[in-house]
Amino acid sequence: MLSSSKYKFIKFPLEEYIERFGAQPEGFVSAEVIRYALGGFCGLLAASEVSTDSSFKPSWEFPEACFIYALSDFELTYLESLSLDKRAKKLENKHFELDFALVKSGISGAKAIIDFKTSVENDFRNTKCSVEIKLELKDKIAFSALLYNSLEEFNKAFDERIKELYEAIEDKLSPLLKYQAPQVRKTLYRLPDYLKFATAPVVQELRRTLSINKDSMLASPAQEGLFINNKTGNYNFTPVKALAKMSDTMEKMSDLTVDVLNGIIHIWLEKAENIDQPVLICADDLLFLRGKRANISQSGRRGGYKEIQRKEIEKQLEILAAINIKVSDMLLPQLDSIGNRKYGKWSGESPVIYYSKWKEDRDYYYLVQPAEVLRLTLIGAGRKTGLIHRKIAEYDPVKYLFEKRIGNYLAWIWRNRVLKGDYLSPLSVESLLKEVKKNLNVRRPADLRTRLEEALDKLLSDGVIRSWQYEYINEDELMIKNWLALWLKYRLIIEPPMEIIREYSAIGRQNKHSPHYDRNDLNIIFEKSPLSQTELSESTGIIPSALSKILSGRLKPDSRELRKIKKGINKS
Repeated sequence: MLSSSKYKFIKFPLEEYIERFGAQPEGFVSAEVIRYALGGFCGLLAASEVSTDSSFKPSWEFPEACFIYALSDFELTYLESLSLDKRAKKLENKHFELDFALVKSGISGAKAIIDFKTSVENDFRNTKCSVEIKLELKDKIAFSALLYNSLEEFNKAFDERIKELYEAIEDKLSPLLKYQAPQVRKTLYRLPDYLKFATAPVVQELRRTLSINKDSMLASPAQEGLFINNKTGNYNFTPVKALAKMSDTMEKMSDLTVDVLNGIIHIWLEKAENIDQPVLICADDLLFLRGKRANISQSGRRGGYKEIQRKEIEKQLEILAAINIKVSDMLLPQLDSIGNRKYGKWSGESPVIYYSKWKEDRDYYYLVQPAEVLRLTLIGAGRKTGLIHRKIAEYDPVKYLFEKRIGNYLAWIWRNRVLKGDYLSPLSVESLLKEVKKNLNVRRPADLRTRLEEALDKLLSDGVIRSWQYEYINEDELMIKNWLALWLKYRLIIEPPMEIIREYSAIGRQNKHSPHYDRNDLNIIFEKSPLSQTELSESTGIIPSALSKILSGRLKPDSRELRKIKKGINKS
């Protein structure tokens, strides 16, 4: 031990960690212990200059100290789960000699000597770590309030000196500790059944650009990108940088990029307290939202995600930050002076997101924020968000491409049908397939029909939809040659889950002549019924679109219709 040192004690900042990350950590990282000691060392230097209490040493006159670190229960539990070799590697001694200078403080040369040592007793749970820190200063520091015109000047200079010291040592130390970077841990610990996602038209067009229309964007000149014109506005998607420099990155655009975009929006809506606040997201959060399970370690404990998985998430963030959205004449809801909602036109441009690395020694942690165009659709009067089933993010974008793209499209369609409540309005087979693939020219149309119906069955079994059926189908018609064109015009009735209808029931303006009946009570009864809305429609004789509006509160039923519905539900 250093001869002139007094023992100091440091401990893992558990309360701060739980407050920041929402759960108790697992693991032990010697690099973090060294950093805690360095922070404590600088803090004691500060305290020694403003106090006559000698117990605050070290001081600038005797700049050395030894810190004792007692392992916490969660760290001991983690170390006990490791093999003896891995445990020894975690606890191996470390010695650093770092040369640096403090330019602002007038110190031309200095050396920091840092030793990390462990003492393992017979009882492993009594293991202690020590961190010895000593400074060798080429120039002695004259530090006194008498040298300054005011106490305010003294405090400011003093704070700057301590900060400069910490950063100078940390800059030299950080690269040496990087190989021991702490295990990435997700900041989310609850996976809801439904995620919040953006449903504004510009965001839906962006999702299409990232997946279905990817090739069109890549084939366009870099300065032109992909231009889309529809009744909600004009949208132009281009790479922020020259396409020649971004080609390798942009080629990685895929349905995974859409999943990452949806995940970022969900986390930002959950965490952000104001419009300008970026939120802390790690790669593991987005893997967690996609339903990826962490790997099992040799000890049988669940470890972390693979490096290649985290790097892929980082690549998707790079893509989203590299795409520029330019909109003109975009219809945007606004509130007038008396609070009435009306639409105005808005023009502007920005990337999809802004992101930056959180800390240099924290791999795969980022500060992420939706950029201006996307943000306009997530907050205030222009807010347009909905719910999307978490299973859609979990689907593998290769094996379950149909399920993923149809699920994304249906979630968007249902949110846009809120005001009218016509959730059961039919969709043509052709329109649904165009959300899956751009070109419907196929050599084996029978395989295409089978694949679509299998996808709908999968969505049904996973609870993403409540039911599906053709509005009309004649199998004899589909036996003739060139039947594909006829089948594409067939229409499908796809019913959303009751959770969607229940959550959306309060959105929008209710009918001024709303019926005097307990719609919520009716929905609770219906939710317990094994019948789908389409089956209830058949048994009651009420057309599907009318029944959907009644259950969502958008249509006033007469007494006869109410009796039919209740009778049909009770009978089931």
